[in-house]
Amino acid sequence: MPLRRGVLALIWMAFLARGLFYVSVLPMWEGFDEYGHFGFVDYLSATGKLPEPAERVSAEINRSLDLVPLPWTLRD
Repeated sequence: MPLRRGVLALIWMAFLARGLFYVSVLPMWEGFDEYGHFGFVDYLSATGKLPEPAERVSAEINRSLDLVPLPWTLRD
């Protein structure tokens, strides 16, 4: 059983190392619609219902689009 726990811990450490690598290398909102996906989940978790098509992202997500470097397709 201890060997199994060690293997599981090793898998988790590799998973966390890979996640840290992606977080440190890829810019925030790298995809052209990633902020929309995040906004969808944010709205769903805050209200408990699906957003309407005309619903905008939250002010916090909108502010993050102003603060972080964006791909050229999102600059406008």
